[in-house]
Parts: sequence; structure tokens; C-alpha cells
Amino acid sequence: MFNLRGIAQTIEESAQSWENRGYWRKAESLRENWRWTRTAADELERLIRQDRWEAIPSVLLRLMPHFQHITVASITRNADWWCGALKALLRSTTRS
Repeated sequence: MFNLRGIAQTIEESAQSWENRGYWRKAESLRENWRWTRTAADELERLIRQDRWEAIPSVLLRLMPHFQHITVASITRNADWWCGALKALLRSTTRS
């Protein structure tokens, strides 16, 4: 969820750069193509906060087509990276 929000933020920064150069159509197209990241992050956060863990796998399955072209050659983060992520989410009160 945090990574999806990071993607959304990066897309917004890129779109803003295109707009600053006068390419507003390209900026809007970029935003539209990646709007799913923010929507998915919001849905996952809602389910986690509602303790509806059984509903999360179906959301994750819907995300698979967006990542099917990516090949993971090696694991870049170890399990320690996830430690405390749920606690940080539940502790946060503002949604990005």
C-alpha cells in the first residue's frame, strides 16, 4: 500500500513536469493510466483498518495484470523491510 502511494506520487511529479512544459494531454494521459495505484492503495488501507484481511487477496489478484510484464531477477528487500509496516499504518491518521 505504501509502495502504491509512492508510485502515485512519482506519477504525479512526472505529470506535473509534463504540464510545466505545456504537454497537458500527455500529463493527463499519464495520470489516467496510473490512477489505479491511488485507488488500490486506498482500498487496501480501508480493508486493513477494518480488519478485513480475508478480502485482501482478491484486491491483490486484481492488481496482477498491472505487474505481469515485470520479471523479478532477485529479491531486493529482505523481510526486515516489512517489520513495523502495519503498526506504522495503524498509527498514522492522515491518508496520503
